[in-house]
Amino acid sequence: MTVMKEKVTVVVPVKDRERLLPRALDSVAAQSYRPIELIVVDNGSTDNTPAIARSWADKHAADDFTVKVLTEPTPGAAAARNRGLAAATAPYILFFDSDDTMRPQLITKAMKAFESSPDTQLVYWRGAYHLANGSSGSFHFTRTGRLHCQLLHSLLSTIFYMSRTDYMRGVGGWNATLRGWDDWELGIRLLLPSPVTTGLDETLVDVYAQEESITGTSFSSRHGVWERALDAAEHSILASSRPDNEYYRLLTDYRRIILAACYRREGHPDYAHELLHKTLAKPVVTPWQRLKLRLAYRYTALGGRAAYLLFPRP
Repeated sequence: MTVMKEKVTVVVPVKDRERLLPRALDSVAAQSYRPIELIVVDNGSTDNTPAIARSWADKHAADDFTVKVLTEPTPGAAAARNRGLAAATAPYILFFDSDDTMRPQLITKAMKAFESSPDTQLVYWRGAYHLANGSSGSFHFTRTGRLHCQLLHSLLSTIFYMSRTDYMRGVGGWNATLRGWDDWELGIRLLLPSPVTTGLDETLVDVYAQEESITGTSFSSRHGVWERALDAAEHSILASSRPDNEYYRLLTDYRRIILAACYRREGHPDYAHELLHKTLAKPVVTPWQRLKLRLAYRYTALGGRAAYLLFPRP
């Protein structure tokens, strides 16, 4: 007797990626798992991306591999991903980027993790990055302290996890008002309720750095964008019922301090001083916390790394 498998939705937002999109979509088509619903959401491309997406869909669509090409006029990847989330019909969903690739066993291994534990809401995995100079490496990964790792290192970056669709919708999906660090902010909301989560200690996706980055080449070039994501994350943490929410709120201040240090290193002391003063002047910051935040700022502004060690998990 044939056992019917659950369908998985893959959402790929895209803008002006006519050269790179086929590689990403080919990696979805190469998945060992079926059935798959692939939703490509064009977000205002000015090149030939929409036509390429439709042509690719015509060639690859099948009974167990449906392809939808949608459009979302509201600017921003978060809005495009929400368009895909609204159109998804599968009980499981993952979001993917138009310039990266997934390895053939990704969905098969993720679904095995879901099937082994019916209460699981999230499954995540390792990713490898590849720079233009030929060097490569891996992103942060942990099976413990997931929320801590998310706040410091973005454990649940966009393409590093799969969720139950109803759980993703239940936390509100993507915050379309954010134009940067929206995946970081969403990852925090996904982990705040302490869902049953499984980590796969395997590299299952490859991230390729592009010469033209959608998020910009410096923090200073998008001053104000990052601060809005930090404010949104802090609001979600304080609104949660977690007994340790004050510690995680402090980590948003740590992120502000590191951002200020980056502004300083990029030659924008005005941005740095504004954010530093605003953060340290908050009434909830204790004198001891203020001292550690100052140390983290100065150390990072001078080129130091791993200042997060000043804020270990409680």
